[in-house]
Amino acid sequence: MLGVIADDVTGASDVALALRESGLRTVLYFGVPGEDVAPPGAHEAVVVALKSRMAAPADAVAQSLEALRRLRGHGARQVYFKFCSTFDSTPDGNIGPVLDALADALDAPAVLLTPSSPRHGRTQYAGHLFVDGVPLAESPLRHHPVTPMTDSSLPRLLRAQTQRPVDLVGWDTVRAGADAVRAAVADATARGVRYLLADALDEDDLRTLGRATADAPLTAGAAGLAAGLAHAVPGGAPDAYDEDDPLDAWPAAVLCGSCSARTLEQLDVLRALDRPVHRLDPVAEPDPAALAGHALDWYDALPPGAPHGAPVIHSSVPPDELRSIQRALGSERAAAVLEEATGRVAAGLVARGVRRVIAAGGETSGAVVAALGVTGGWIGRAAAPGVPWIHPTSGPRIALLLKSGNFGGPDFLATASTPPPDRSPSPARTTPRSPLMTTPASHATAVATPPHATEPPTSPLSPRSPFSSHPAARAAVVATARALAARALVHGRTGNVSLRTGDGGVLITPTGADLATVLPQDLSVIDADGAHLDGPPPSKEAFLHAAVLRARPDARAVVHTHSTHAAAVSCLDGLDADDALPPLTAYHAMRVGRLPLLPYFAPGDARLADVAEAKARTHAALLLRHHGPVVAAPGLDAALEAVEELEQTARIFLLLRGTDHARLTEEQRAALAPQLPGTVALFSALAIKKALDDAVLEAFTSTTGIGVEGVYEPTNVLLERIAGGARPDVMVGVTGGMEKLASGVLDAASLRPLARVGIGVAVPPGAPAVDLSSTRALVRALTSARSVAYSRTGASGVAFAALLERLGIAEEVNSRATVVEKGFTALAVTDGRADLAVQQLSELRFVPEARVVGPFPEEVQHYTDLSVALGAHAARDPEAVALLRHLTAAPAREAYRVAGLEDPR
Repeated sequence: MLGVIADDVTGASDVALALRESGLRTVLYFGVPGEDVAPPGAHEAVVVALKSRMAAPADAVAQSLEALRRLRGHGARQVYFKFCSTFDSTPDGNIGPVLDALADALDAPAVLLTPSSPRHGRTQYAGHLFVDGVPLAESPLRHHPVTPMTDSSLPRLLRAQTQRPVDLVGWDTVRAGADAVRAAVADATARGVRYLLADALDEDDLRTLGRATADAPLTAGAAGLAAGLAHAVPGGAPDAYDEDDPLDAWPAAVLCGSCSARTLEQLDVLRALDRPVHRLDPVAEPDPAALAGHALDWYDALPPGAPHGAPVIHSSVPPDELRSIQRALGSERAAAVLEEATGRVAAGLVARGVRRVIAAGGETSGAVVAALGVTGGWIGRAAAPGVPWIHPTSGPRIALLLKSGNFGGPDFLATASTPPPDRSPSPARTTPRSPLMTTPASHATAVATPPHATEPPTSPLSPRSPFSSHPAARAAVVATARALAARALVHGRTGNVSLRTGDGGVLITPTGADLATVLPQDLSVIDADGAHLDGPPPSKEAFLHAAVLRARPDARAVVHTHSTHAAAVSCLDGLDADDALPPLTAYHAMRVGRLPLLPYFAPGDARLADVAEAKARTHAALLLRHHGPVVAAPGLDAALEAVEELEQTARIFLLLRGTDHARLTEEQRAALAPQLPGTVALFSALAIKKALDDAVLEAFTSTTGIGVEGVYEPTNVLLERIAGGARPDVMVGVTGGMEKLASGVLDAASLRPLARVGIGVAVPPGAPAVDLSSTRALVRALTSARSVAYSRTGASGVAFAALLERLGIAEEVNSRATVVEKGFTALAVTDGRADLAVQQLSELRFVPEARVVGPFPEEVQHYTDLSVALGAHAARDPEAVALLRHLTAAPAREAYRVAGLEDPR
């Protein structure tokens, strides 16, 4: 019997289908089967689906070894480790560590593996992986949000994950036949090579490799090689038990969590078909129970027998929006919230009668099967290459379709969830019970009702946590840390990044951090003297960062690395202690300036602080003897550019040693002295102030070092200031007012739509909600309130006053209204002056104590469009232009949405 260990649920479905279609009767377990599951009898293949692809390497190894133990107990003669056909992983694993553990446990000699899966467009040639004919590093996988694949060389990728020797079986050897491959494996074994990556361009190549490894204790790869191996193993035809059942007619729902380009394309097709679509937004609602509850409420409100087909509930967003979510919540927390919420939704849908659950994405699929109590299933017919229908052998009587994000054509989700016109719903069917599985009573009833909501644990980024401060700054530090790792300026767990915050603290990466994987909630907080205030223990060189920041009030960011060439220069004799690197390039002169060499101190020696602080008063960059560079800058972007330029100059310097070469003259160098960024004057309407204060401007200043002096008033007040002679560098305001200024005060060519916002109502904290479901309900709420607060000068107040006249209740409401000249009307319901506050929704949210109960009914809603533009005098100012670009970028737009504004596009 062949036992397969797959590193995620959709990969397990893919390989299980490949085995079944190759002639092996196959059963799939979700998770390691329990001790109460009987050993397989009539089955030739058993697949165990783990959730180890994104787990820590030690956890992935432990899961895989436990799966191996159970498979061997069930009589598995051979083991196949199934990993993703795009080899997506990190330098730490998990492919290499799991292979090492399985090979050691099975005492396997040279192990042959390949990610080639031609029917999915994955091929290996000359040791390089191609995706639809494009090298992996040039494919969309290069921008994978979790495991970006920037190298196509499989030997290089695997060697980074294992200490065991790695070699190739070239395509010419594979084409020579199974005997030639066996000879290559035998030769590798004799040479002590543990892993052989085999080229394969088509199914014939994979069958050749399968014949060559038919007796091997361990092979590994994507589903393609597993199918080739299955063809070499004797087995009977698969059962046809599901071919005639009324599967297609069962009520269906689609759950999407993958953010792959293909899944997003499939969602667009569903939208074009006018399918009911609901998005799970973890930023707007980070409590998974509440997030799932909103989705199920939406489902319950759909009209019965909706004509447009199966509903869709998703969390799939484009990469820029995903990065915004991860910056807001942290990657791990965002994933955890969405997985739990999706599982709750799946259970709720099944309890409501859904019998076909179609899940897109590996983590989404894992959450679905876990929530439904499904422990295993028979493999049914394919809905698409690599995507079979699965008929559970435990849990509810349903059918599951678990799709990898990249699988299926553009119309796959639409086709899979649409019943054919000649079928009528028929939820009953007879499914054979597998002799491999038992069905505990708890599973039989686990999904009869949705799981009860429980109090969620305190998140690392919840308001109750000390780590919730400065989310935008944290995201900027993490982005810089990862950029240092991606550019090979740090290695292992070396290097650290810090950023001064506006409240006197300093965010810094923690001790022992891997900058490639550090998260926002991992950051430490120190004070100006380097004392630990909050979070995990800071870097042991926190005192150095504090010293440099004390010496340089113009700097907000410090980056310290052990980059290779700069560290090498720090070890040389005969350097100029006042300027260790000569002025070789203009960019070094502009971004680094003079580079003093500090004497050697052991890592963590606090005596370095005084020396560094003294030198940093006159130098933005320092080189520590036998150590590495330290760079201070107004913002993180400038610090990153400086340390990268310093490393490049060090490399050039080492290449030029012993040669005749020219340097910049002192006059040339002086003309290129680093210039400090200035400050941008911003005029902004109040409607967008919360988003700017909460995230947008802090992120801008943290990364660029450019300061922003903001003036926040209603647009009418800002226009009065401009009429009096004020000239902002950048302005955000009501579009109509902005357009009037665009012929002189503002640069008309730079005018951009930014957001739009409607009017809503807030009530005092603890007060019951008011009914806003209709115009009649709104009138009743306004006329029965003791007092209604609204703004006299703001756009919302002007529109509200006109609405009162139109509704015929102006005299009644105004007779006891609380009119606010300017500012936030919700303050009036928190201090007792009014029962209701009316203002734009984003402005109401600026007062967190007030309870925002909702927007005006759509028939009387008034939307205010906001735009942004450069001042005419600042049209060519690079700092003002940088702010304009930042205000219109995707992360800023996400912050606006969180603050209650809508995208105007």
